[in-house]
Amino acid sequence: MSVVDIPRKGVHGALDVRSLAFIEKHCERPYFVRKINRYVRCGSGDPSVCRKCASIRSLDKKRIIGSGCNASELDGITWETLQAYRFFFVTFTAPSFGRIRDGVPVDAKRYAYRQQVTWNQRSRDLFHATTDALARRLPDAEWVFVREWQKRGAIHFHGIVRVPQWVSSSDAWRELRALRAVQSQGIAWGRQVNIQSVGGDDRGSVVRYMSKVVAYTAKHQSGDRGALSEQVAAFYERLDKHAQNLVCNRRGCADKRVCDGRMHRTHGYAGQMLTKSKGWSFAALTFGELREQRSRFAGTGSSTVQQAELEEAARLARIGYEAAFEGMEASTVVAGADRLRRTLERARERHGTECDGHTSDG
Repeated sequence: MSVVDIPRKGVHGALDVRSLAFIEKHCERPYFVRKINRYVRCGSGDPSVCRKCASIRSLDKKRIIGSGCNASELDGITWETLQAYRFFFVTFTAPSFGRIRDGVPVDAKRYAYRQQVTWNQRSRDLFHATTDALARRLPDAEWVFVREWQKRGAIHFHGIVRVPQWVSSSDAWRELRALRAVQSQGIAWGRQVNIQSVGGDDRGSVVRYMSKVVAYTAKHQSGDRGALSEQVAAFYERLDKHAQNLVCNRRGCADKRVCDGRMHRTHGYAGQMLTKSKGWSFAALTFGELREQRSRFAGTGSSTVQQAELEEAARLARIGYEAAFEGMEASTVVAGADRLRRTLERARERHGTECDGHTSDG
């Protein structure tokens, strides 16, 4: 069987050199876009779907978080710009659903499992109600929040709130503390609302911490929860059993005995991992803009995508699969047909007769 005949889930049709390079170096589940006649990343933020795209997604989130509170030569954000603002690190947590020790209920029979997964499910609406209240109390504030799983399986929210300097520190503290009283759909925040003023180098530490939270939460939602004790694993299983009784937004969920929606597998929460206000980023960064930046970079000739193609070409040439490149149009090759041809010629020169007499059938 030739290389181009090997099927691969998630790739349109038979594999070609480009898709092989993409899978090996950049994406585990690329898909083919006919309009541009090339393979593109799946773009998943779930490491169980594609670790490589999830890693890029995490880096994008870190850059977006930092673009609203850190100086950046890349994004044109100066320390002088930041001097006009105060910054607060804010954490909203869930209420208690029973006593916890070492991540598991002290009294497993009396623990409020159903209430906890219901709180997780409705916490997104509670968060939106809270940011609406924040906009009323501090109209000129901007914010970014990420989600994190506590060991007890409850979701909580970490964020940075940016407030103009003309708002006094005491006024900002008072308005932020008042957000703890927000309620939505019969649920409220727990008592452990934490607010800290952060400045200078502290903001860099907060950004790094929030970025780690994003990566950890993505793994938790994908089912990769690291090494768990037998007791904690059993506790999570029981939470998810109660979460099966929730109705998610998947079509037909209420009519099915078993729904495979993510909410039922992640203790009731299936919302986004990062949310920001419209004006958070000084550089107006969005995930779409960052994708465009990478696309423009790929067109400069210094893209790692091109390098992956060339490396794949050399590898195939060494083992005698030159025929895999025959008939490829220049428009379908990021590296360019001439560069690809030169790579093959150099590979033949280096390996001499290793390639002679071989075909694409090996």
